[in-house]
Amino acid sequence: DKFLHEPGLSGNEGLPWTKELIKRYSDKWFWNELSISRAIPWSLDLINEFYDKWNWNYLFANTAFFDKVIGPLIDDDFVDELMTIISEPNSK
Repeated sequence: DKFLHEPGLSGNEGLPWTKELIKRYSDKWFWNELSISRAIPWSLDLINEFYDKWNWNYLFANTAFFDKVIGPLIDDDFVDELMTIISEPNSK
């Protein structure tokens, strides 16, 4: 039990990561390590389930999180809107 607080175990990509495993020990994980892990089964559901536990700076630097959660939400309309905002900063 006490070893879950250690960054090494929380960051171990060899564990059989599932939402259930994360939930079972949610009060014991080292959440900074989970936030940067590429082995976590990233999903919007997982993010929402533990919303207040993630280190959001680490999460947004995590390419696996971006590829699995953010990337699928980006489409041409999103890019067009973003480019409009960037090119006309006073428009919004």
